[in-house]
Amino acid sequence: MSEPLVEPIPGHPAAVARTTRRGFPERSLVVADYHAGIESGLRYERGVELPSNAAVRRERLLSLLDRTGADRLVVLGDLGHRIGDPKGDEAEELRDLVDAVTDCAEMTLVPGNHDGGLADFFDDRVEVTARSGVRLGDVGFCHGHTWPSREVLAADVVCSAHEHPAVRLEDEVGGARKERVWLRGSLVPDVFADHYGVDVAELEW
Repeated sequence: MSEPLVEPIPGHPAAVARTTRRGFPERSLVVADYHAGIESGLRYERGVELPSNAAVRRERLLSLLDRTGADRLVVLGDLGHRIGDPKGDEAEELRDLVDAVTDCAEMTLVPGNHDGGLADFFDDRVEVTARSGVRLGDVGFCHGHTWPSREVLAADVVCSAHEHPAVRLEDEVGGARKERVWLRGSLVPDVFADHYGVDVAELEW
């Protein structure tokens, strides 16, 4: 039985994908909605004071890169938190993160709605794709806040983020907790055909 193209990592908001780059097979660690600098953002946006969790986030990600033996880190958007150019604590966290990641793997960012100023910030150390996503072999990647390109849709598997899906689990005495989840399913071609102004049969599905 062949290995799945994309397989979630149990207990972590991440997955491993079998990708291809420049004709060579790769093993990619896929994460999303990292929101570097979120603590300083919450302080400014809502007056909530939280200690920085930057080091914990970074070490958790580096541990997953090591554990999975990934050649590439693919971030499905919202690597940063500030909408616009990163500054202050967020900029520092992003620099430290990229320095650490690119010491051991290639890094690709599919921009999300929080990543407006990151392409210039990273120079050429991080591959920043179009907002419509990127296809790496048989897997397409997009953040989910804009329409994916037709090239992305033509992939065997499409990964997206942005929606933060979760389930609420309740026990028999009324206790409850929320758990982050991955959603798997089939895309509805009619919606995309309508958006692109083509017949469903014209989509490379």
